[in-house]
Amino acid sequence: MKSLALKTARSGDEAGLKGGFKVTPLLPGTKKPFLRDWQKAPFDALDVLEIWDYGDQHGVGIVTGDGFFVLDVDVKNGQPGAESLARMIAVHGPLPATRTVRTPSGGWHYYFATPPGRTVSNANKGLQTRFGEGLDIRGVGGQVVAPGNIYDGKPYAFEREGRIAPAPEWLLDCLAPAPVKSEDAAKVVCETDRPEDLARCRMWLENSPDVFEGGRDDAAYKMACRFLNLGASPESCRELLETWSEKKCRPSLTDDDLDRVAGSATRNLQDAIGRDSFQAAAATFGEIEQPPDSAPVPARSLIEYPDEISVDAILKAQAQSIVKGLIAPGDVGIMYGESTAGKSFALVDIGFHVALGRTWAGLRVKQSAVLYICLEGAPGFRKRVATARDNIGNPGKFFARITVPVFLSAKSPDETKKSIDHVLAAHSELMGASGAQQSLIIIDTLSRVMAGDDENKVEDVMNFLTRYVGEIQRATGAAVAIAHHTNKLGDIRGSTAIKASVDFVIHARKSNVVEDNKKPAANNADPSDVRTLFAEKVKDGEEKTILKYRLKQIPLGTDPDGDLASSCIIEPVTETADARAKECFDATGQLMAKAFATSVRLSPRKNASKDPNGVERYAPKWLVKNYRGEADFTVEEFETALAGHINFSITIEDQPDSKGELRPVYVPFKVPSGGFPAVPDPGGSGGSAAVDDETTGDQ
Repeated sequence: MKSLALKTARSGDEAGLKGGFKVTPLLPGTKKPFLRDWQKAPFDALDVLEIWDYGDQHGVGIVTGDGFFVLDVDVKNGQPGAESLARMIAVHGPLPATRTVRTPSGGWHYYFATPPGRTVSNANKGLQTRFGEGLDIRGVGGQVVAPGNIYDGKPYAFEREGRIAPAPEWLLDCLAPAPVKSEDAAKVVCETDRPEDLARCRMWLENSPDVFEGGRDDAAYKMACRFLNLGASPESCRELLETWSEKKCRPSLTDDDLDRVAGSATRNLQDAIGRDSFQAAAATFGEIEQPPDSAPVPARSLIEYPDEISVDAILKAQAQSIVKGLIAPGDVGIMYGESTAGKSFALVDIGFHVALGRTWAGLRVKQSAVLYICLEGAPGFRKRVATARDNIGNPGKFFARITVPVFLSAKSPDETKKSIDHVLAAHSELMGASGAQQSLIIIDTLSRVMAGDDENKVEDVMNFLTRYVGEIQRATGAAVAIAHHTNKLGDIRGSTAIKASVDFVIHARKSNVVEDNKKPAANNADPSDVRTLFAEKVKDGEEKTILKYRLKQIPLGTDPDGDLASSCIIEPVTETADARAKECFDATGQLMAKAFATSVRLSPRKNASKDPNGVERYAPKWLVKNYRGEADFTVEEFETALAGHINFSITIEDQPDSKGELRPVYVPFKVPSGGFPAVPDPGGSGGSAAVDDETTGDQ
């Protein structure tokens, strides 16, 4: 073990510690120090070279506290370290990428640097009181087992090497000792329970984050102290705390717990009851006018003024888009399509390009970690991933599938809580392994993850999107893409609230509105096999065709019975400008027939002119607005095709309706003698997507 001790001691320089790590020998087969006075005389690299004289049976420990500490996440013997870590991340956000070691039991050691002049004590219980058991600190007077040691037949192994990141300020705050009581502690300095003060208490309650088991007592105590400081009486504090528990705690605290916490806050309050009330402020600064029906003054600013908006910040945020012009961090969106449209293959394709940081469908991509929640056929998903890995590229630790079931349903609150904890823990593990700064979570599919809730009910849909998916999004900062199905009419299945409540909607469909198997396609693709991804809704973006593609079958190998195993990858399909112009012209003609059959019959006869040019009064803009979503063309392409119909081939004739009455009806076009109108090259804003050699795995 002398070589491991020397390597460990020297590795501190690589981690950013001047002078390297201090090490100490461990008892054979244990994690305990061998020397009685190991804290007083740890070894550095020079000591190891000169006087280290412990055989291979001894392990190597790293002495903590000298410029750094270690967050120990314990999962051994059922310890809930992963769940407690997820709760901490849900409140404060992801841990920064830092030197990380995976323990033999499946836990983690996260190394963090302490600021100059700051020390962190060993076995600090601040995290446990806030977030639950299984979180411990190794600081001054402590040690951790070095990577490379073997314990219970398994190694301590690096999950992330490199430098030790500075400890985030919020983590240091969680380790801080309790504040000292003021001289006015627990004194009443105002008239309690004034309406304006209770209104501020309720505002604090509504704006507070959700809390989970393991962190509820600490959060409840802080909330109770805040209610008292704002001017609530101990009795009102207890009532407010119960409301907070029902709205924000999962699960809610019991009555006994609420009595205990409220009583403790009243007895141990660090400052005066009513310290931050309006009456106390008036005594210090003069009377403050508070109209009886006005909104209470918030404890923090809830508004933003125009001159506070930074263009630089906007541009910087835009540059961090995961898929530029389509998916940004924090977005929640839907990709829906019929079962044969290949939406799951498309989501895997997007996921791999994001994990690799490669251009996708001509759109710039920012490399991000991808967590895939697959609830439809894990064996088939593994084949898709293996095929993508071998044909697109291996994303390594940037792409992972969560291996436990995930259910987000109001009908199963316990399972939902457990699922959210699992997702947050898996996300934390993925971010630590990859070192990524942002992420994309893919859920496949909506109906499976809702687990019995009704996708046709607005209440169930909003619960799912804003409460459960929203909680995951807020805790991780990730973008979330959800796979869903079509209804019988080909639109998104379920409540209209689904499309209205998300940031982007992508429609995967197998064919265009025109069913013409003679239309040409590149790559020698059978036109009936061509599929389309169309952006129906993009936040601050353009509705357009993103990609035309087909599913290319790729053999994986043969099984022991000699049968072939295979899966598919996305193969982009390009088309010529002439072919696209004809397709747009044909599609527009069919849509015009549909539009005029509706609009002309609903209009007074005097508005239906037989003059072909008269159609311009009501057709083009109305058609583009109401029917463009049924075909995959830009507004410019549509308007060009419409002009071709109006100028060359449009007629309106009186034809009998179902009652035998003559009505003006649009007569489908004939191919103009002058040929099809030219359609501008859509470039990157519509039509077929630009394809890099990198974006197709088989080139």
